[in-house]
This record gives sequence, C-alpha cells and structure tokens, in this order.
Amino acid sequence: MANTIQTKQFDAVIVGAGGAGMRAAFQM
Repeated sequence: MANTIQTKQFDAVIVGAGGAGMRAAFQM
C-alpha cells in the first residue's frame, strides 16, 4: 500500500515539474 502512495507523490512531482517547465517555455 505504501508503494501506491509513493507512486502518487512521484507522479505529483513529475506533473508539477512539467507544469513549471511548460509555464517557463510559454513565458519565453
């Protein structure tokens, strides 16, 4: 069960990083 929570947290980090990169690229 802990593995599922870890995966969700990891997904959130990836999504957050992707969103930040997208925003930075859009501003340029």
